Amino acid sequence: MTKIENLRNFIQDINRWNNITGGTDITIPLNENTAKDIANHLGSRLSPENLACDGELSYSQIKSKLKYLNNIELEFHKHCDSVGITRQEILY
Repeated sequence: MTKIENLRNFIQDINRWNNITGGTDITIPLNENTAKDIANHLGSRLSPENLACDGELSYSQIKSKLKYLNNIELEFHKHCDSVGITRQEILY
C-alpha cells in the first residue's frame, strides 16, 4: 500500500469532528461511500473562501495550506487506486 500519512491525518481531523457531531468514523481502507465523504471534505476545504479563511490568511499561508491539501488529494487518489475503488472527483 502507498504512503498516506497526510490522508490519515486528514481522516483523523474529520473523525474528531464526526465524534462531536455524532457522525460515523471513517476508516482505512476506504470504500466507495467513505471515499465520497473524503472527496466532499476535500472539496469543501479547497473552496476559495475556506482555503483563504475568508481572506484572513496571508498568501504564504494559503500557499502552504494548498500544498498540504493537494498532497492529501494525491494520496487519496493513490489509495483509491490501490484498494480498487473509483477515484472521486473533488469539486470546489
